[in-house]
Amino acid sequence: MKKILIAAAVTAVSLSAMARTFKLDAWKGETVAAVVPDFVEFGELPEGIDIKFGILRPVKYAPVPNSIQRLECMDRVEWEQKPSWFTKCFGWMGFSEEVTENFPKKYIIALAPHTSNWDFVVGMLYCHAKGFRCNFLMKKEWFFWPLGPVMRRLGGIPVYRNRHQGMTDIAAQKAMEMDTFRLCITPEGTRKPTTEWKKGFYYIALKANLPILLYGLDYEHRKVKCTRTFMPTGNVERDMDEIKAYYKDMKGRHPEKFKI
Repeated sequence: MKKILIAAAVTAVSLSAMARTFKLDAWKGETVAAVVPDFVEFGELPEGIDIKFGILRPVKYAPVPNSIQRLECMDRVEWEQKPSWFTKCFGWMGFSEEVTENFPKKYIIALAPHTSNWDFVVGMLYCHAKGFRCNFLMKKEWFFWPLGPVMRRLGGIPVYRNRHQGMTDIAAQKAMEMDTFRLCITPEGTRKPTTEWKKGFYYIALKANLPILLYGLDYEHRKVKCTRTFMPTGNVERDMDEIKAYYKDMKGRHPEKFKI
């Protein structure tokens, strides 16, 4: 499914997407249209630019007059698409978002606090509502049949704790080889109270030179929050303290289980 972009244009408009940049050239006052991939992230737009989204729908037509043959092309636009089921569920749960950071082609998401299995539900609804897919690590016990195939389809990667030592190297290597890489990790590594956060996410980002998007689930204010992108410096202890400090005022579903 494709989106259509309409812009009341100036001389040139550049639109930043997750994997590419779109440039639309038009005369001042002209309206131009372009088909762009789903899930495009837009940067700051010049003054005077107005954007309208819609969905291209297929239309059947006769290639020649009086023909019984019918061909199909994407030609009809439905404007102001209705919220998806995921968006509605996310809203029904009372959550909103406070996100100021842009998505690069490759990144790590550090998600905290993690105190309940509901964090997974909220996270999945948010990802689908916003229209982006992100892989995540989960202990192998969750990958039993018939749940295993579902988890993998959602982006799950099973964690075998007895092989944990080499996982960061493998993930970092994959990140360097791939054109796009998105991995969400809960640094606490458990829903139980702990101050010893796992550093795997940090080492993956450090080895592959990836930014870490600091995402928080704040149940007190019912918000999914990301207002900072962190680049690891190599000073592990100082960086981890700084990352933890970002989450200090956030309340998980079970606040008593969240320790920094």
